[in-house]
Amino acid sequence: MARIFVANDVKHRRRVAIKMLRPESAAWMGEERFHREIDIAARLQHPNILPIYDSGGADSLLYYVMPFVTGETLRERLARVGRLPVDEATRLASEVADALHYAHDQNVVHRDIKPANILLSGGHAMVADFGIARAISEADDIKLTQTGGNVGTPAYMSPEQSFGGPAIDGRTDQYSLACVLFEMLTGEIPFAGPTALAVLSRKSTEPARSVATLRSEVPRSVDYALLRALDRDPDRRFPTLAEFTAALRGTSDTTVVSRVPGAPPPSGWSIAVLPFANSSPGSENEYLSDGITDDLIHALAKLGGLRVLARTSTFAFKSRHEDVRTIGRELQVNAVLEGSVRRSGDRLRVTTQLVDVANGFELWSERYDRRFSDIFDVQDDISRSIVEALRIGVLRKEARLVEAPTTSVTAYESYLKGRFHWNQRTESGLLKSLELLGAAAAADPSFLQAFAGLADAHLTLGIYGVLSPEETMPQAMEAAERVLAEDSRSAEALAARASALALYRHDWAGSERDFLAATESSPQYPTAHQWYAMHCLVPLRRFAEGRSQLRLARELDPLSPAVAASLGILAYYEGGEEEAAAIFSAVLGRDPSFGLATYFLGQVETVMRRYPEAIDNLNRAKVLTGESPEVESALGVAHACAGDASAAGRSLALLTERARTRYVSPVLMAQVHTAVGDPERALDLLEEGHRIHATEMALVDVKPVFEALRPHPRFAGLVQRIRGEP
Repeated sequence: MARIFVANDVKHRRRVAIKMLRPESAAWMGEERFHREIDIAARLQHPNILPIYDSGGADSLLYYVMPFVTGETLRERLARVGRLPVDEATRLASEVADALHYAHDQNVVHRDIKPANILLSGGHAMVADFGIARAISEADDIKLTQTGGNVGTPAYMSPEQSFGGPAIDGRTDQYSLACVLFEMLTGEIPFAGPTALAVLSRKSTEPARSVATLRSEVPRSVDYALLRALDRDPDRRFPTLAEFTAALRGTSDTTVVSRVPGAPPPSGWSIAVLPFANSSPGSENEYLSDGITDDLIHALAKLGGLRVLARTSTFAFKSRHEDVRTIGRELQVNAVLEGSVRRSGDRLRVTTQLVDVANGFELWSERYDRRFSDIFDVQDDISRSIVEALRIGVLRKEARLVEAPTTSVTAYESYLKGRFHWNQRTESGLLKSLELLGAAAAADPSFLQAFAGLADAHLTLGIYGVLSPEETMPQAMEAAERVLAEDSRSAEALAARASALALYRHDWAGSERDFLAATESSPQYPTAHQWYAMHCLVPLRRFAEGRSQLRLARELDPLSPAVAASLGILAYYEGGEEEAAAIFSAVLGRDPSFGLATYFLGQVETVMRRYPEAIDNLNRAKVLTGESPEVESALGVAHACAGDASAAGRSLALLTERARTRYVSPVLMAQVHTAVGDPERALDLLEEGHRIHATEMALVDVKPVFEALRPHPRFAGLVQRIRGEP
């Protein structure tokens, strides 16, 4: 397009570069258009933009004058080293993005961003040739020999620019810069081909590759930013280069997860499946709308390239009639799926709508009128449509995303009802879920999801202390192993068995092995990360690792009060009472009725010697949890620490009376005896707890209430036995 000369500016005594257009290029655009566009570019003043000193014409030749910059172009650097360190590549891309964002604010689009137009001087990037590309592109009947089409370079040109359409804006520069960054990180261009036409065709029909698959140390934030900036549809890219830069740096509004073992896969899209509305007459069919929502979340979470928000966070919006854009921003996703379910006898109507959070536009919608027995086909159709609408992959026509887990409608209905009651997390709900999930397994002994649900139900009943460990934990492991015999990668079954191995058998190595397999098999299953932290890592005082797992769970399920409370519990056991109190207070600020946070806040306040506040919160927790033995024990400890032995005695009496009619863990009574200064009785109770495999025994080494027992040899021996130490 031009020849470049190094010259001496005799007036200002400096070296400059003169770019002189070749005669055919000058003839294409004309002198008037050239000067108009160069005048616009000359007004750009930015530290990362190579300025234009002057321009003019001589003997029908057009030229412009720029500083002579020592150094090299990015093209030369890449030819020499192949690829750049990740930090340097993202820094240089951010500098170019800052320059382009400034130019776009002045209504100037570069249109030819490529390594040859990025100069490296003093370790920093400078963008050259503003104005000239636009000047050429606006000329009539322009055909560049290299591309056979519009202005630009095929390897870096956006799909819309290759079509030569008039609607070219800053997002075309964003696409080109993303191509450059991709090459800086990998040494390859995103799309290659034998001809320019082949390259442009691939850009218009194929999704971009994840850069993390080519270079594992690339941060997830960078991978996410590139996938979105390289979308063939400009409306799917970042609205501005400032937002692209924020995403590169991991400071954008869209949550991205650090790439660590077991972390969710890279993704250019994130989605929240809101609870489908129950449009059936009466509330008795609510289990069906909730169940279909759960199954869709589960199916979509298995896809690569899509971050799927977990159930707890999306169900926080159940029955809340808010604009999906508001919900999407709060959940920090860029797409929301909503719908409704109506059942009439054997007929089922499911309506769905997929919405882009950025602009509120509908990406896809459909209505399905089917028989209830076709529910898995409906779920598969919805999942496939989402994949196609978000362009996150290419599916074979015969491929299924949702396989029918059972051929028994009766078994599936019982399963959905069982999970519905299990999700209530009340004592009556857990017992009902056990009954229904057992019925589902009996109706179809090959229905593995029913057995996975049974494992969860037995496990939760044991952890919550509704039933004794002997009544629940062996059954939880048996149900989990029934699933794993057929599907060794079932994350639900692995996490359930891992929890039982830790809390019941104190088999820490076996537990960790299962948890790691669960997080590897299903990285987007937040419960596996949460239980790994709280059931395995925290009891062993591996607090830093536990915190890392809980942060992963929170990123997958950001509005889950249980995950947030788990971070507070970890801080409490680690000795960070102020941090723990702040976390529990924040959780209760969002959900004042969350009994678990109220219960633990009262315990933290007891350790902090804020006894009136502790007793007040624990009394409130009694009401919220249905007067659970765990809360009564904590209340007895608080009264004892406050010097009220009589009130502590009443708590002990209540626990003893309750133990006559239902299971009460000996560990709970040991806590009160420790607080009232009766260590021998407390140790006897802990020995009993160890004998019956009480789940609370796993935590005796981290619970602050047992600090007073540490000098006792019997306590040290118990801890050694729990940890499996000689």
